[in-house]
Amino acid sequence: MNDHSIASSANLGMLANLSIDKESSSMDEILHAFRPESIWKDRALTIVRLAKRVQTSSAESNDFSKECILSIQSALKYHNSDQSQAFAAIRFISGLYTFAPQQAHKILFDHDVLDLALSSVTDTKDQQSFTINSLAVAELLCLAASYNESRKKIVEVSNESPTEDAPQAKIVEVTEEDELRASRVPMEWLVSLVERTELENPPATSMLSKVSLLASLALHKLTRVGKAPTKGDAKVMEGGLEGLPKDKDAEEAEEKKQAEEDAFLNEMCRRHILLGKEAEIKSFAEAGDSAIDLSLKKELARLCQVSAIEGLSYLSLQPVYRHSIANDTDLLKAICNSAKDATQLGDTRTLFPSRDAEKSKESAKSSYELDKLLDPKTMTGAEEAPDTAMQLGIASLLANIMSYPATKSKEEQQMDKLRRMANARNAEGTDEKDQFLTLDAIEERVRRVISVKGIEALVSIAMSKSHSGSGGDGSVANPSASVRQSVAEALLYATTRQDKRQRGFIIQQGGAKALIALSNSTVAQALRSQGDENVAATPLSFTAIQALSHLLITENPALVSADPIEVVPSLALLFLHADSSRLQRFEASLALTNVASLSPQLANRIAHAGFAKSVLDTNATDAFVGADRGKESKGRLDVGSILRERIFMEDNELSRRASLELLCNLLVVDDVFQRWSGETDDENKIKSSVKKDEKEKDEIISKSRAARDLTFLIALCAPAGIDEAGKESGLKLRMAAGGAIATLCSSASACARILSLEPRIINKIAKLIDPMIEVKQVDQISEISGEDDKGDPEEDARLHRQDIESDPLGSEHGQWQLALRGLSCIECLLQYVDWIRGQGTNDATAYKRAISASGLVEAVKSIAKSGTKALKENNPSKPIKTLQMQVTKQALELLKIIQHLGLLES
Repeated sequence: MNDHSIASSANLGMLANLSIDKESSSMDEILHAFRPESIWKDRALTIVRLAKRVQTSSAESNDFSKECILSIQSALKYHNSDQSQAFAAIRFISGLYTFAPQQAHKILFDHDVLDLALSSVTDTKDQQSFTINSLAVAELLCLAASYNESRKKIVEVSNESPTEDAPQAKIVEVTEEDELRASRVPMEWLVSLVERTELENPPATSMLSKVSLLASLALHKLTRVGKAPTKGDAKVMEGGLEGLPKDKDAEEAEEKKQAEEDAFLNEMCRRHILLGKEAEIKSFAEAGDSAIDLSLKKELARLCQVSAIEGLSYLSLQPVYRHSIANDTDLLKAICNSAKDATQLGDTRTLFPSRDAEKSKESAKSSYELDKLLDPKTMTGAEEAPDTAMQLGIASLLANIMSYPATKSKEEQQMDKLRRMANARNAEGTDEKDQFLTLDAIEERVRRVISVKGIEALVSIAMSKSHSGSGGDGSVANPSASVRQSVAEALLYATTRQDKRQRGFIIQQGGAKALIALSNSTVAQALRSQGDENVAATPLSFTAIQALSHLLITENPALVSADPIEVVPSLALLFLHADSSRLQRFEASLALTNVASLSPQLANRIAHAGFAKSVLDTNATDAFVGADRGKESKGRLDVGSILRERIFMEDNELSRRASLELLCNLLVVDDVFQRWSGETDDENKIKSSVKKDEKEKDEIISKSRAARDLTFLIALCAPAGIDEAGKESGLKLRMAAGGAIATLCSSASACARILSLEPRIINKIAKLIDPMIEVKQVDQISEISGEDDKGDPEEDARLHRQDIESDPLGSEHGQWQLALRGLSCIECLLQYVDWIRGQGTNDATAYKRAISASGLVEAVKSIAKSGTKALKENNPSKPIKTLQMQVTKQALELLKIIQHLGLLES
C-alpha cells in the first residue's frame, strides 16, 4: 500500500470521528481535515461543524480560540519537519475567514501567526521552489485583505517594517537575516512575487504564476479597496481632503505605479481565465505529488479561476478596463463560458459553503452570508451544487462592464463642472477616461456582451439552484441574494437601451425567464417581510422587476411570458411600493398598460392586483394618502385604488400621463369604470336617499368624488403650460385624458356630472378640437359665464401648436388625433341630452344651455368645416387622410344631432 492509500485510509477513520452529531472535536482532528492528503468531504464537514460551533457559545468560542492558537503556532513553527501540517494550519485560518472573520483576525494578528505563516514559505532551504504552501499563504492574505480590520492591520504591519525605516543616508550591508526578515513583511513578500513573475514571465500553468495571481490580487485589495471608483465614475479623488492640492510629481508617480500594478493584475487574470478550468486542474494534477489528494488539486485550480474573475471584477470598476475586457472577444467568451462551469460543480465544489442571507437564521458574520447550505446533507456531496463565489464574481463583472453612470442631480453636475474648471490638469486628464463613459461606448459594450451570449451566462447563473433549492422545472431563482442582485443589475443595464431588436435578443437568450424568476423572488421576500422584523430590516431591491418592465414596455407581453398573468404581481409591487423610485413606478405603469391591452381578463387581474399596506409601506408612513379606499379594502391597496393618487397628485407630467394611460386600459374593468364614471356614487348615495327631491339629488351628483375626478381629467385636456408640467409630452397627456373622458362618457352618470360643471371647464373639451373656441357670452347664461372665464385664446392657441408639433408624424396628425377624442366626448354628451329630453324631464334644458355656453357646438362646426376643406384641397399621407375622413364624417353626423336638439344657429 502506497503513502496516498495509507493517508486515504486514515481519512476514513478521521471522518468517522467528525460526525455531524458530535458536539466537539479536537484541534488535531480539525487540522487533519485540512491536510493536503485529506479528501474534500472531510474538510466540508469540518467547515459545517466549525460554523455551528463558533455561532453557538461565546464562552466555548474563547476556549476554542486558545486551542486554535496553540495548535496553529505549533504547526507553523515546525513546518520544516511537516509541511503538510503547516499547510493545514494556514488553510484552516482561511476557512475561518469565510464565516467568522473576527476570530480569524484575532488568531492571525494577536499571536504572530502571520509572521509564522510567512516564515513557513520563506525559511525553507530551497527558496527557488514554490509549493502549495505558498499558494495557501497568498490565499490567506487575499481573504484577510477582504476584511476591513485585517486589511488595515496588514498595511500597518508592513509600514512598521524595520527595512522601511532604515536610514537612507548610510550604506548598510544587507545581511541574509535582513533579507529573511524583509521576506516576512506581508506586502514586501507579495511585491517580491510580482517582481519575480515579471522578470521570469512563467506560463500560467506554473506554480509561480498561480501564486503571483493571488499575490497581485491581495496587493490590489490592500492598496486600492476603499479608494476604488464606483461603476459610473470617470475619476476618483484619492487620499486626503477632496480638492486639496497635491504634489504633481508625487501624484504622477503614484498614478504610474498603480497603473502598472493594475496592468499586471489584468494580465495575470486574463491568462488564467483563458487557460480555463480543465487546463488549470490538469496543471495541478500533473504536479506529481502523490501525497496531495486530487480533490484538493481541483479546489486549488478553482481558487485560481475564482481569483482571476474577482481580480477582473475589481479592475472593471475602472472605465478603461471595462472597455478593454469588452473588446477582448476571446476573454469575454471565456468569462461567459465559466458561468456554465460554475452552475454545476459536483465533487469539485468550493471548500467553503454557499451563502444566502434570506435563508440564514443566524446573522452573517462576514461579507459573505451563511445559508442553509451548511446543512450536513449538502456537504456530503450527495448532490451537485453551484459555485456561488464564481457566480457572484462573473455576474458582478458583467454588470460592471455594461453599467451606466448613475444619474446625477443638477447640483452634482454643477459641482463636477466647477471641479473641472478649478483643476485644469484634471480636466485634460479625464478626456481619455470620459470617452469610455459616453453613451455610445456603453451601448457598444452591452452589444458585445450580448453578442457572445452573455445573457445566456447570466441566465444560467440566475436559474441555478443549491441543494436546498426547489423547483426542478427551473422556475426558482438562485438561492443567494448577492448573486440574484448582481444578475439583476447586469440584466437591467442590458435592457436599458430602448432597442426592440436588442431586447429581442435578450428574450431569445432567456433573459425574460430569468427576470421573471428573480422578480418572483422579490415578491416572495416582500410577502415574507410582513410581520418578520429580520426580513423587513433588509430593503427590497426592485432591480429585477425594473428590468422586466423594460422588456414589457416595448415587446409583446406574450413573447416575454407564455402566461402574462405571472408578471402582474411583481409589476404591481413595483408600481405600489412606497420605496420604489418615481422612474421605477413610471416604467411599471407603462409595462402594466401594455399587459392590460392584451385582454379584459388581464386588465381585471391588474386592477385588483395588490398587497397589504404593511407589505407596501415597511416604514409605516402615510405614503398612500390619496388612495381610493373603501371599507372593504381597508389595510390593502391595489393598482385600481391608487390610480387616482398617481394621476392627480404626481408632480411630474410623464408619470401622470403613464398612470392615465393605464387608467384608459383599466376602464374595461366594471368596478374601475363605475368608480370613475360616478355610477358607484349614484348607487351608494342616491338610492339610499329616495325621499330627497331632484334638486338635492343633483347637488349630491355635483359634489361627488367622481365629479371632482372628472373635473381634473378635463383640466388635463388643456394645452401644456397651463400648469407647471413639462411641455415635451403635453400632446400624449392630452390624448390620454381625452381618451379616458371619451370612454367614461359612455356612462349616463359621467355625462350628468360633466354637464353639471361650469361652461369654462367643459370648454377645455372644445379646445381639443379648436384652441380658439371661447366660452359663449349671452345674456341668458351670464350668471354661469362671466368675464373672468374668458382666458387668453391666443396663448391657448400657441400652447396647442406647441403640443401638436411634438407628434412624431407631424402637427397635422397630432391635431386630428386630439379632434377625434374631443368629438367622441361631444357625441356622448349630445346623445345623453337627447335621451334626457326623451324622458320629458327639465334637465335637458339646463344641459343644452351648458353645451351651448361651453362652445362645444362651435367646435363641431369648426372641425366639420376645416375637415371638408382639407379633404378637397390636400393630399396627405394615408394615416392622416384616414383620420381626416373619420373626424369629418363624425363631425357632420354630430351636426345633425345638434340641429335635432335645436342648438344649431343659422
